[in-house]
Amino acid sequence: MKKVLFVTEKHVNRIFDISTPELSEKAYLEIFKERLKEGEYRDYIYQPFFDYASFKTLTDGKIARKFILYRSQLGYEYERVEEIEVEKV
Repeated sequence: MKKVLFVTEKHVNRIFDISTPELSEKAYLEIFKERLKEGEYRDYIYQPFFDYASFKTLTDGKIARKFILYRSQLGYEYERVEEIEVEKV
């Protein structure tokens, strides 16, 4: 079985191979950085408990995965992700 990440965004849906921990971390970190650059997480800037400077320099794919899955569960329309197991063809 192969594991893929299906990403729903505003203008496009994307699929990433996340069959290994390394591929998973790389994919989630890439998505996180792209969304951060596009301003998707600006709702956290004014939270008094939140260290936005550290957030902007995140390099840990495991933390990015947790954050993206959390946001997806909250139901943000263009931030949905789904991990799917598929058969190799």
